[in-house]
Amino acid sequence: MQIIKVQFLKGEVPSGKAYTYFSEETVSTGDLVQINSSAKGVVTEVNVLESEIEAFRDKVKTIVGKMVTESKEEPGEHFNVSDSMTAQKRLCEEMSYPHFAPESGICWKCNQQIYAEGKNRSGNISEGISVEQAGRELITGCPHCNWSYCE
Repeated sequence: MQIIKVQFLKGEVPSGKAYTYFSEETVSTGDLVQINSSAKGVVTEVNVLESEIEAFRDKVKTIVGKMVTESKEEPGEHFNVSDSMTAQKRLCEEMSYPHFAPESGICWKCNQQIYAEGKNRSGNISEGISVEQAGRELITGCPHCNWSYCE
């Protein structure tokens, strides 16, 4: 069982401080998770040390599990935060590209997960970066707020 820290999502944006949870399935930093029947969050830290939760271990809850978003528009594309982060990292290593995208997948400007659906500046739904796109294109900016990671 993994000990993780999760930040709640308010709409599609991480909000507040990160809280400690157990996860029965393996999750990665940046994964979107279902915390309970109504709350969703983003993983901000994995493999938290037992010693950090020693004083309150009996109060730590277990998340429901990982969320997987499927593409509604392009049948060949699918969305999975940890797979997309892995694909981008692999592309950068194989092609000797600089890795501009945030390691957690959380945009430094708008605090949204770049590898999942979000909202643009107008408040409209904006598609994130799919696993396939992350594996074939160098990510240089946020698909939601258009913030450049390489300037």
